[in-house]
Amino acid sequence: MAALTLFGMIAGAIAAVKPSVVHVIIDDLGYHDPNFRNGQVKTPVMDAMVKDGVEIPDFYVYKMCAPSRASVLSGRYPFNVGYYNNNGGVASGVPLEFKMLPELLKPAGYATHALGKWHTGWLFSNYTPTYRGFDTFLGNSGNTGDYWYHIWGGSGNDCTTTPTPTGGPVTDLVDVQKPNSEITPADMKQLNGTYDSIMLTDRAVQIINQNPPTTPFYMYLAYHNVHVPMHAPLETVEEFPYVSNDARKVTDAMLLEVDNGLGRIQDALSKTGQIDNTIFIVHTDNGGPGSHACNFPLRGGKFTFWEGGVRGVAFVSSPLIPKEIRGTKFKGQAHLSDIYLTVAEGIAGLTVDIAGTGPIKPDSVNIWNALMTGSESPRYETIHLPFSNKYDNTSDCGNKGPSHGCSPSMRLGDLKILYGWPGEDSLISLTPLSKKKIPYGKSGGITRFGNQAIGPHWKGYNQTHQHNTCVPFCVFNVTSDPGENHDLSKEKSVQPAIAQMNAKLQAAADNGPDLCNIIDMSTFKKDYLPTACSNIEKTGFWLPVNYKSNYH
Repeated sequence: MAALTLFGMIAGAIAAVKPSVVHVIIDDLGYHDPNFRNGQVKTPVMDAMVKDGVEIPDFYVYKMCAPSRASVLSGRYPFNVGYYNNNGGVASGVPLEFKMLPELLKPAGYATHALGKWHTGWLFSNYTPTYRGFDTFLGNSGNTGDYWYHIWGGSGNDCTTTPTPTGGPVTDLVDVQKPNSEITPADMKQLNGTYDSIMLTDRAVQIINQNPPTTPFYMYLAYHNVHVPMHAPLETVEEFPYVSNDARKVTDAMLLEVDNGLGRIQDALSKTGQIDNTIFIVHTDNGGPGSHACNFPLRGGKFTFWEGGVRGVAFVSSPLIPKEIRGTKFKGQAHLSDIYLTVAEGIAGLTVDIAGTGPIKPDSVNIWNALMTGSESPRYETIHLPFSNKYDNTSDCGNKGPSHGCSPSMRLGDLKILYGWPGEDSLISLTPLSKKKIPYGKSGGITRFGNQAIGPHWKGYNQTHQHNTCVPFCVFNVTSDPGENHDLSKEKSVQPAIAQMNAKLQAAADNGPDLCNIIDMSTFKKDYLPTACSNIEKTGFWLPVNYKSNYH
């Protein structure tokens, strides 16, 4: 009897635990890339998650990497933490005055873990994950330059001729096991040669296996897949014999590797008895790039303010979702920033001191009740970029080529307004599957070391170029016209909405902060770059400049 009573007490304690969250970001995923959208590829785990969860068709992201991640973690529109049209340079980061999501969860007893791509501040240690609310971090400062050897994939560094201790390339993969501690370079002897998503999934599974079942956790798992370079295991690429070109074969393989990882994480949660109290939040960081992704039926892609650049794949899945809601589509808009309060208040049940989260109040909207009940979204508008002169001279405002848009824009209800040049506006559809098998390597793909497939950029795919500009502005009904084909700006019926949107874009500009520069680039190059280069010479790693350990 005593044993039964003790078992009941333990079971009751587990049942009372706040839900855990596995928050997955898939880098550069196109709107039409998963199998549940296109029916051409293999994403069986994600397909099942969508069937058992809630898909969010009108989920808004920023047009590129770092601003989107800043938005997710801070609960603000990117521009409200200083990311206007600038993309995460070496001297920028989310200002320290803003509390990130894991900082909200720690007082509620959550274990917090970050894995993968960071991209929201690396210059000094206090901008890195374990100084911003995470207990542990295995990952990189930003992009990876090689999926097996974890080479630093950043830019803006003039240490290109600095020798490393081994004579090999620079890496930025770190493995930090304690909060507020030294940023520790990863053990490259152990991790070199392990495919990136497998490495991150291995650590995710280890964390789950070691997590006490009575402790809720928040896991931020930011895969590099499917960002360039196009790298995937050859055996996975060969699972797509009827895909006609090598660029898509490798893209599909990279996505399948993520899907495999999600399946392994589900298995670990099941084996440890945590699956029934865990919520998966899965989304992309921006629209897919034209180099390898498909955003059909949306126009444009990454780096543009067309829907293909700012509307992304997203879904939530969990046994906690009522059965009658599973397999449905979310009604209305959601934005990256909404994850902040949806997790903290909706899932963790906290009462967030809004004023204590930063100098500008969150733009986040708690959509948890709408997700769980199938009701309309409480979000009615989304601002992508305000009127402002703060981004006129930023690196991603048109001077990287015509694909990069720089367009004040927002959505209000069904209507969206765009000003000026939203970016390259291709409408891309997938090539149908071949009726016969086509071996890998027939259209530019190569193989390294016998089992590592390296794909080319996708060229000559089905697309139309309209080269539309919106001067002075365009207005589209993106509910009935998601491809943004029919400009309504001259229609009398939309004039009141245009006036409202203009007022909102101006107010956002008037109240916005400065750019998120930690220091200016001239100061960085003069006072800090020599230290960064010295760290590379001593360690072989691109590290925060205040790194002090004698790592060898």
